[in-house]
Amino acid sequence: MTRYREHRKSRMGKIRRLATFGLPIAAIAEALGITSATVSNDVQALTATQQLTGRWGQRTYGEHFLLFARVSGLWQHRYHELSSLDAAERELLVSILRIRLRIQWIQEAVQQIAQIMYELMQPKTLPEQRGYARLLEAVFGKPRPNDQPRSQWEDYLSQLAEGTVSPPATPLEAIATVREAYFEKYRPLIAPIWTPDVSQKIDRVLESLPDELRRVLVERFGLREEPKTLAETGARLGKRGERVRQIESHALRWLRHPKRANQLRRFVEPFGDSLRLQLERETEVARQQDLGESLRERIFLDLEVPANPWVLLRPVEELELSVRSENCLRGAEIKTFGELVAKSEAEMLRYRNFGKKSLRELQDVMAEYGLRFGMKLHDDWEEVLRRER
Repeated sequence: MTRYREHRKSRMGKIRRLATFGLPIAAIAEALGITSATVSNDVQALTATQQLTGRWGQRTYGEHFLLFARVSGLWQHRYHELSSLDAAERELLVSILRIRLRIQWIQEAVQQIAQIMYELMQPKTLPEQRGYARLLEAVFGKPRPNDQPRSQWEDYLSQLAEGTVSPPATPLEAIATVREAYFEKYRPLIAPIWTPDVSQKIDRVLESLPDELRRVLVERFGLREEPKTLAETGARLGKRGERVRQIESHALRWLRHPKRANQLRRFVEPFGDSLRLQLERETEVARQQDLGESLRERIFLDLEVPANPWVLLRPVEELELSVRSENCLRGAEIKTFGELVAKSEAEMLRYRNFGKKSLRELQDVMAEYGLRFGMKLHDDWEEVLRRER
């Protein structure tokens, strides 16, 4: 008899604490593994002795959702209504609410929303363009949401617990709230849809690469047929697999050069943000041009030079030089265009391993920017440009 009384007292204590949160009798009975009749009898006894008062069994879906947000998070200690529960009872309460509120179904829906957004962040291509998509992914990386669906869901629960958003009236309303937050955050990252001529446009950019680099990219990324392994590509080109890997890495660096990257980026740049980015670029270009004109006489002693003064701050790595020329500039500690153009041709030829072939290479590349060797600059040109920037 004593054991029965202790068991009944413990059971009624759990029922009293759970019923306080407005849980239906059937939900409490299922959670405790007893019959609804037993729970009903205990509730009547608790009510008769005034141990149970209030709106038990009458709370709305939204009120229970708010309760779930509070009891399932790290912030549960803030709420007095939860202080009477021990760890096991809190777990029990969470499990009851998960079933009652259909939390698993909501989380699965949020996961599907996240997957849809992830797919929308990848360019929509034709089957024959998948190799080109793989290539641009290697150049620019694969866009991903900054957070996972789980963190988006936890943010929502945190906002609920703190009262910054209203509790949902139905499961569908909870899904809609998380979906709107997700779409609002990642709408600017929706990728473009490729037209059939995108492949030809990318091919035209690839034509600027040396033949060996271009052939390796075609084989490795499957631009004409299925992508090949390092060994398969090496067998076709008569090279070792490791050498193919080196060439591929070098080719991707060429494509990341600003001149080529700017031509390729439009095929992966999110169209949701493209107008804003375009307007920002146009505004910045106009500002730089206006400022460049006013700076010209403060930078160049020769005012007939057609170059924009800002180009002098750019690193020489952007010149796309041969390995020999790059090593020569590195050995000479020439880091910017401005430091390079200040040198005369005679000075350059005095550097070790820098010959006439390297000189002609540099002259051709510099001419594209309106630059040449031996330009006369004011002594404080770099200080002026960095201050104005």
